[in-house]
Amino acid sequence: MYEYLVIRLRDGVVSSTAAVQWMLLNSNGDAAEPQQDSLAEVGDCYLSLAQKPVVVVLAPARELLLSTAEVPVGQYRYAKQAMPFLVEEKLADDIEDVHIAMGSVVKNQAVPVAVVRHFDVINWLDALYSVGLPTTWLVPEQLALPWQQGCIKVYLDPRGSLIRDGQWHGLGCDLSNTALAVKLLAQRVQGGALAQTPKIELAYSVVGDSSDSSDSSDSAGMEQLARDIRAELQGQLDTDISLLAYQENVTELLARTQVADLGGSINLLQGGYRANTAGLRGTLNVGKVAATFAACIALHLALTVGTGIWFDWRSDNLRADARALYSEWFPQAKRVFNPRRQLQSKLVDNDGAGSELLLSYIGAVAAGWRPEDGGLRLQAMDYEGQSGNMTLQLEATVADSMAALQQQLQSRGLQTDLTSVSQRGHRVTGRLELGGFR
Repeated sequence: MYEYLVIRLRDGVVSSTAAVQWMLLNSNGDAAEPQQDSLAEVGDCYLSLAQKPVVVVLAPARELLLSTAEVPVGQYRYAKQAMPFLVEEKLADDIEDVHIAMGSVVKNQAVPVAVVRHFDVINWLDALYSVGLPTTWLVPEQLALPWQQGCIKVYLDPRGSLIRDGQWHGLGCDLSNTALAVKLLAQRVQGGALAQTPKIELAYSVVGDSSDSSDSSDSAGMEQLARDIRAELQGQLDTDISLLAYQENVTELLARTQVADLGGSINLLQGGYRANTAGLRGTLNVGKVAATFAACIALHLALTVGTGIWFDWRSDNLRADARALYSEWFPQAKRVFNPRRQLQSKLVDNDGAGSELLLSYIGAVAAGWRPEDGGLRLQAMDYEGQSGNMTLQLEATVADSMAALQQQLQSRGLQTDLTSVSQRGHRVTGRLELGGFR
């Protein structure tokens, strides 16, 4: 029986039909041959197993930012609350649009963090749960690369390169920029003192990746690329640069390394994305769990005294209502972990397919209206809680479709006002304001 199912996702948005690399293995080293199949086929394999393994998913390195944050002395217990403020200046995205996962918090040490867009996490989890894969670990693939102190590890793969230059730091980049990335990392490690740069190890597989037909004939090309990068770096850095040829393909290498050290990685499934079951076996500290459970009970009782009881009740009902509404709108969703974020993802994903679905619910109020009439599509939506007004930014092929929707909604008793309509090429945009939603 295999204990773990390790899945390596590809860059970009994942769907049930997307190809992924995967393999089954045990912590003692027993493993099945790495495979490449659609995510749906992996789900079918998982469901056919009598003993369900722990699902470990390697998230694409290029979709993640790994960093560390210095927490003020004496404030480690508040690290989770303070983390958005500590990493915000390092981000190109808005802090509200990203999910921040923390590694182990150790006193007097910088806290490791992984930053990823909510949009990406939701897409990954939606695809995984839609095919019956309950994910326990979602970890950065660059942290599955073998690493040692004082050495920059580089793995060259036809899909791109994985680079790990620290216990909690690494990145992914395309092959053409690998030499530049390694040079910059080597300079950063020693503050630009090139005479003291760390060792560099360029690795590749001599067997290619049998789980990927596009990779199987590229082992010779990766070896030559490694030699070219070494020659380029030797002309710029005064350090030891070695070549390493692995006898296993990248899927097996990453899977074995990750399973051997799950506790030493960063699990992205935190907060609202937390998995329902524990995935790391044999490391449960019963004393700590009991103490934490007792503390949680005491805290809960204290907070629910008096008005706290009402707030808890109200909060639970609001969460339940939000999840129920999302499940009604999207019955195919296997798990609702953050209705607001998931709805935002649906609105911007799949070329507007989610927006058409939402419009169909609005249109259901107006009997006889169909979302495909006039190519009508929702671009953006804004709701003002104090006034109870909702503003819809619409796009269509003809302006009459917007006017028709307005008339239908008005006939059903809704306060509706088409405030603006403009022509842009072959598309028409407009704003429809609806009132009375309080």
